[in-house]
Amino acid sequence: MAEQEERTSGVQPETEQQPDDADSSKFCLRFCCTKEVEGRPVNISTLTLADDEFYNMNHKRRGDCIIFSHDKYDSKMHLGQRDTSSADAKLCQKTFQKLGFEVQIHNNLKKKDLLDILQKESERDHSDCDALVVVFMSHGENLKGLEYLCAYDDKFRTTKLWEPFTGDKCPTLAGKPKLFFIQACRGDKIDKGVGLRVTTDSIAFTAEEYVVPAHADLLVMWGSFEGLFSFRSSRGGINGSVFLHFLSLALKEEGTSTPLMDILIKVTRRVALDFESKVGAGHVLDCNKQVPHISSTLTRKLLFTQPSKK
Repeated sequence: MAEQEERTSGVQPETEQQPDDADSSKFCLRFCCTKEVEGRPVNISTLTLADDEFYNMNHKRRGDCIIFSHDKYDSKMHLGQRDTSSADAKLCQKTFQKLGFEVQIHNNLKKKDLLDILQKESERDHSDCDALVVVFMSHGENLKGLEYLCAYDDKFRTTKLWEPFTGDKCPTLAGKPKLFFIQACRGDKIDKGVGLRVTTDSIAFTAEEYVVPAHADLLVMWGSFEGLFSFRSSRGGINGSVFLHFLSLALKEEGTSTPLMDILIKVTRRVALDFESKVGAGHVLDCNKQVPHISSTLTRKLLFTQPSKK
């Protein structure tokens, strides 16, 4: 396979002289961006050091949380309504507002409008933001190994959700966590589960650059594993997506006290162990299990510090 051509997309490291006595292991992420953001050139700098264990969550703003909720579709899509999507959206809205995010909810958007919103968000200046969150709820499918999500009038590749926010395309979010939570089926397979038997036997830093890959600092979490159903429920205190219920519950309980990956592991465990579908004896979808799936290129731990009161 031919090597992929290196692309810089107008983002070049800014070179600054390092003091002789500086610790060479500690560098500040600093880029010089030659393209404009919101009509003006932007110099991108963050106080996150190369070997910092945690992301810097002390910018002026926590950041944007964009929620896409779909419960109705164009008749040509031949898709059923998702009656609980509105409840899921409100649940996520409260959860991420509590963590300090500025939340937008978009309902039943057409494909073009949805992709336009993502593109415009990527072109905004996020210099004073800690992070970005995108939550997507709809139907989904897997066609010949490729995953798609459904807008109101058409489907689109799942990767379109995060492609506008890679470091080369959204430089003011470079080096910052970008989180995507997806509630949608990833295929039509089911998981009956496997039985298990339990047995008892403050730093001064230099302003030198370090380079981060364009696809670093992304986390995508799906409600189910690849190729499998993602369930909704009205039992056990759940009124909508099983995945989003446990995610919101965990973030409310531990969002500002526990690193995110630890929280997401607990969410995965609770969905996997606490939930079993109940749709009627003999039905193919009865008594099935579900486990969320995480794909991450986060380069540090993420702890949502307590939002400052404005």
